[in-house]
Amino acid sequence: MKLKLENFIDARQTPQWAKFMQSIGWIVERIGNTHVFIRKLPYMNFSVIKIQHPLGPVPFKKIDLIAKKYNAIFVIIEPHPYKYNEVNYIKYGYRLSNFLFAHSATLKIDITLSEKNIFSTFSENAKRNIKKAKDKNLIISSVFLNSKKDNKSFEVFFKLLKNLSDMKKFYIPNYEEFYKKMVAFSKHSFLLFARESKNGPPIAVVWYAYYDGVLSYLQTGITKRGYETLANYLLVWEGIRLGKKLKKKILDFESIFDPRYPTMNKKWKNYTEFKKRFHGREILFPLPQIKCYGFFSKFINIIGTLFTPAPKIIYLSEINNKIEVKKFLGKKTIFSDGPQSGGEFVFMWTTVIRKLKKIHTSFSNCLVLGVCGGDVIRAILKYYPDSIIRGVEIDPVMITIAKEHFELDIKSHPIDIEDAISWVNKHKKLIKKYDLIIVDLFIGPLNPQEARNKNYLLDVASLLNPKGVIIFNAHYQEKKPQDFDKFQNNCKEIFSQVELLFIYRLNRVILLTNPI
Repeated sequence: MKLKLENFIDARQTPQWAKFMQSIGWIVERIGNTHVFIRKLPYMNFSVIKIQHPLGPVPFKKIDLIAKKYNAIFVIIEPHPYKYNEVNYIKYGYRLSNFLFAHSATLKIDITLSEKNIFSTFSENAKRNIKKAKDKNLIISSVFLNSKKDNKSFEVFFKLLKNLSDMKKFYIPNYEEFYKKMVAFSKHSFLLFARESKNGPPIAVVWYAYYDGVLSYLQTGITKRGYETLANYLLVWEGIRLGKKLKKKILDFESIFDPRYPTMNKKWKNYTEFKKRFHGREILFPLPQIKCYGFFSKFINIIGTLFTPAPKIIYLSEINNKIEVKKFLGKKTIFSDGPQSGGEFVFMWTTVIRKLKKIHTSFSNCLVLGVCGGDVIRAILKYYPDSIIRGVEIDPVMITIAKEHFELDIKSHPIDIEDAISWVNKHKKLIKKYDLIIVDLFIGPLNPQEARNKNYLLDVASLLNPKGVIIFNAHYQEKKPQDFDKFQNNCKEIFSQVELLFIYRLNRVILLTNPI
């Protein structure tokens, strides 16, 4: 069974991290498995609270009690994807925050696979560089921090890290803070060093932590020679191999550049490209939420928001890659390789269904193949409020977006998460038929080719009641008008009535009735 990589615990909710936070002056309260970090403000009888990447469900009522106990002016929660429900945040008085404390994006790799299979998933660049590093006969050695009686190895790690920060010009905390984190994770972490000879100085290092089923890539340090020998690639691979021996299930790369915050952490882009060459799954944490207690806190938050740019609304999908929700022509629109739903498409589908209403006064059962943001479903319900609608959508992320940003009600109108091509093939012999079928299938700006062939059109027609209708949203390319003409001719061979309902620069919406 495929691992749900996004469901694993984050380092910031481990007992080791709680120990580290206490060592640098934070008060820690624990509610079940959730660690709450409280910082008292100097010279004031107030505090601030942060909760970073807690596994859901979040204990909101108990958090309120802790906030009251410590006279908190605000609580900031940076949610975890597991059992995240924005509705609950709104219910308990939270709203989106522009402030960010922990990393908001990471990359995770399933390391339960065989070494051969894991290696095969890497990019050609990563595989080639690992092999080159091996050819240079680099020596990799591990130091488990709980087995060392002195701190010499960790001091070497910090020097390599400091060297990297000087080369790349990014800030790191002082040694004392790193040392406290090392002490907290000492029984659950190791250093992996790369050398050119057995007694030679280390040229690169990675500090890994491990807990539950996770191997976490905490920090790296490297010299110029380390880059030249590609030691950083080999240290990731050997870290994964050692993680497997420790029976860990995933490698968590900890932090990568988040496209939702394009002006923040710009320097992360370089090492993000390095991490992405190992082809893990990119995971975006839900946006931070804040709850303010009292007018003063709300005022401070408003002032802070004025100087902090709002994050972009971006989702990552295994089907559609990057999906962004943003305003287009003044209306909220879903973009994935071009506009997909919302915005101008609301007008299009409202126009199409309004025209249909003049011909057909009622529909009992409706099937929507390709739900996306739910424009079609909302248009149907506007003109046919008593209709029973079933949707089919291949991408579960699209349904999440439809619920969170377009108020799609999936409880009243069930949606099957499945490829609409195979769904139709599987259901074409069912007794149940539909009065209205809408085919709105797109990969980027184009219909899948399978959706435009005669066999699929025949299969869709087999699901239709005798007096039912099909509406097909067909792509149209101005440079290839013959492509649409060919598709329209396919339709005419199967349906006795083929009528254009809507003409747009990117598509043509066709009414299909009376299969021959």
